[in-house]
Amino acid sequence: MAFLQNILIEDVDNVADGIGLLLPFTIDGDNVSTSTLTSVKTNLTNLLLTEKGERVFQPNLGVELRKHLFNNITTESIVGLEEDILEQIAIWLPFLKVENIKTNQLPAENLLKVEILYSFKSNSQLTDSVQVDLSTGASY
Repeated sequence: MAFLQNILIEDVDNVADGIGLLLPFTIDGDNVSTSTLTSVKTNLTNLLLTEKGERVFQPNLGVELRKHLFNNITTESIVGLEEDILEQIAIWLPFLKVENIKTNQLPAENLLKVEILYSFKSNSQLTDSVQVDLSTGASY
């Protein structure tokens, strides 16, 4: 994921060969991102949704959002979630600067929403955000 560390001066558009994979994969085979912003957004989303131990040969990669899904909503649990996110981004996507993390836990809907606003350390004008919605899968 950290392959873009030294080239992020500006967004790279219209790259012929592509610079990353888009997920989820589609049948049409057009799964290659051709811009820096798209590739980084995909990488950050995948980092958030990956559980530690899930990735082969990278046992420490992942934020483990699901463990936070079942925590009581307290100031300490929100701070713990934000610390986990910041730690993983610092390790795996060190070229990003996290501007803001918003969390919203909706116990009645079994839902945890996390939104991260980020910029690039090399160019603070390039900003974007990622939102991940995690659910227990249960509905009442």
